[in-house]
Amino acid sequence: MVPREQPGESNWAAFREIQSMLQKIVPNSGMAVTIDIGNANDIHPLTKEEVGHRLSLVALAKTYGRTIE
Repeated sequence: MVPREQPGESNWAAFREIQSMLQKIVPNSGMAVTIDIGNANDIHPLTKEEVGHRLSLVALAKTYGRTIE
């Protein structure tokens, strides 16, 4: 994938928007941002431990009511 010089429409952006909408209607669900730890051409980050850490923070905040920074 060639980086764009200017912002514009993107299938990735549309995909993330749908994910964001789903977490509002699916009970007990959440979303963690991982775009900064992956490969621009692959939706699956290699650093699974960091993904798990971020998702655990979502669970602690949403399920257990803990304050997370």
